[in-house]
Amino acid sequence: MPPQPSPNYSQPKIRQIILEAIFRHERLFWLTIAGIMLLVAVGTYLTPKKYQADAKLMVQNVRSSSPLTTTASDRLVTSGTVSAEQISTQVELLQSSIVALRAIGAGPVGSVSREKSREAEKLGKALSVEAVHQTNLIELKLLGDSPEQAADQLRRVIDAYFTERAGSGLSAGAASFFDEQLRFKQRQLQVDQELLSDFQVKHGISDLDEEKKLQTERISSLINQSLLAQTQLAAQRSRAETNRRQLVLTPARSSTVQRSITNQYSQEHLGTELVDLQNHLTELQKRYPETDRQVIETKEKLETVKKAEAGARSTPATEEATDVNPVYQQLSASLAASAGEMSAAAAEVAKINEELEDARHRLEELNVATSQYDALKRDVAEAQRDFDVYAQKRDEARVSQELDKARMFDVSVVQPPIGQSNQIRPRPKLYMAAGLVFGFLLATLLAIYVDTSSEMVYLPSQLDGLTGVRTVATVAEDDQANASSANAVAYRRILLAIRNALRHREQEIVAQTKGLLGGPTPENTAPGQNEPAEPMSYGRCIAFVSPLQGEGVTYIVNHLAEEAARQASFRVVVIDAALLLRQFAEKGDAGFALKKDKRAGYWELDTTIEVPDSKNHIPRGTSLQEVFSWRLRPMMAQLRLDFDYVLLDCPSLAESTLSGELDRVVDGYVGVVGAGYSRKQNIQGMAAMFEEASAPVLGYVLTRRRYPVPTWLHRLI
Repeated sequence: MPPQPSPNYSQPKIRQIILEAIFRHERLFWLTIAGIMLLVAVGTYLTPKKYQADAKLMVQNVRSSSPLTTTASDRLVTSGTVSAEQISTQVELLQSSIVALRAIGAGPVGSVSREKSREAEKLGKALSVEAVHQTNLIELKLLGDSPEQAADQLRRVIDAYFTERAGSGLSAGAASFFDEQLRFKQRQLQVDQELLSDFQVKHGISDLDEEKKLQTERISSLINQSLLAQTQLAAQRSRAETNRRQLVLTPARSSTVQRSITNQYSQEHLGTELVDLQNHLTELQKRYPETDRQVIETKEKLETVKKAEAGARSTPATEEATDVNPVYQQLSASLAASAGEMSAAAAEVAKINEELEDARHRLEELNVATSQYDALKRDVAEAQRDFDVYAQKRDEARVSQELDKARMFDVSVVQPPIGQSNQIRPRPKLYMAAGLVFGFLLATLLAIYVDTSSEMVYLPSQLDGLTGVRTVATVAEDDQANASSANAVAYRRILLAIRNALRHREQEIVAQTKGLLGGPTPENTAPGQNEPAEPMSYGRCIAFVSPLQGEGVTYIVNHLAEEAARQASFRVVVIDAALLLRQFAEKGDAGFALKKDKRAGYWELDTTIEVPDSKNHIPRGTSLQEVFSWRLRPMMAQLRLDFDYVLLDCPSLAESTLSGELDRVVDGYVGVVGAGYSRKQNIQGMAAMFEEASAPVLGYVLTRRRYPVPTWLHRLI
């Protein structure tokens, strides 16, 4: 696992990196600024003097600008309202090459010489035409060698512009063209009107739409009249039929007087006859038997007379007088009158239907004639419209021609050309200020580029990005202000990082051991049951390595040992691996003696005493460094028992490969990189060696760090 950085370590700010790059490459920074200022001064001196002339034009809608077309145009002019397109058109015309050529007195465009073209192009570059924002003004500026020359040249440009405006208006032959077209359209209008009049006379039409409207209204009225007449006829027929039925049921005469009287005469006559019959019956009974025919007949007559007498008594006599029935007479008269009315109504309905049929026939005739009538009328309307348009265009062309001759345009000169006495170019103060700002920015960018693209490493962030491991501490040069106090803190950071990395390493080893033995591991241990591993009873051996010689490994090891011995009361021994390797190479003996530095408080090699090595056999096919590492193992094991920390001061990778052979002797490596000493490829080589080694990397230390920024300025940022 990569070493954990100290909590006090923080990434430098952007402004700190920029200022350090500037002060680190201070010479390049000031040389760049001086070079830019020198170039600006030379350019200012060599720039020819130029003066400016100003003029202003105003765009107004004072005349109509109808297009040269055969269609009608709106001649309404809104005073004071100028569109952006109008102003842009005038600006483009002022900047056109034709105006420039006319201003220098050149001929037509096709016959312009190369010299005149160059002169016109030069004039176009010197001329500046801009529309004033949110106004209808156009500002013209022209540079010249003198105020008088600039004003005169600008005046010629304005004159050329107005001349070109006059030439770009309606042509002189536009009025005659429209006049000829007007006469032709007049003749055509007369022919179309005659055709329309003949058609109207032939079909009896004055106004087709009005005629159709009248016929439609007439048909509607006749339909209403017909319906009303038919309704009346139906009513009369119904009334006559009713009268006829009533007449059949009504008697012709009616009873006027009716009297009821008794039948006294009948009763007296019947009584007399009854007496006679009774007497006659009596006589017959005396003569004949009861079964005689005469007796029976007399009895029957007697019964009949009795019944008649009884009826005369019960039914009185009635006397009735009759006369002509007035209802029958009235119904007969009404029926006779209805017959006449029905005949008149039927005649009226027939007449109305006849008129309705005539009206419908007339309307159909008008509908058939509509298409031809509309075509003739449309021809007349088109001819009249063309006649009016050409008359308007002829008048507009004549007016425009006269206005062009008088040079009355929508553009007027508000401010005539005026030359300024103050020169426009060069401007020494402005150029120098701009050069200073540009030089400062360019110098800053160059300093940052050189600082970041350099093969050297100056900052902890650069070392972090190169190795992929956070730098644990930064040690400043002793000649820097407050370097001793800052370095003391850095040494404590290194010790803290080493202890944390080694403790984590030991916990991983313990966890792996318990996993192999079947004990609890961080993966199968419940929360709260994973207790930290106990620290090992032997000391730690750390190797300090640098890519190149002179990067401060010995300085770091000695001061780190002193800090550990004095501040933390650790038993520390410093082993100079390079010295032991030379001794082993010369004598073949890896033995050594130790002595204590009473001032610093740590132990170191004692070169005055020789301690022979008990193992003198060197295996074949092995290198000197490998044999030295093999001989050094038992001695390091003994030192681990006697000391808390064994610090190996290893030779640089450029001097020896001993550091790579000590991976089985040490507990970890600490890479030491001098700021501005090692190249990136050297540091990458050291990182590659650490990756191949079996011992872990405990961290990187950036030494010989210089702070080019002054202390007071560094505090501000």
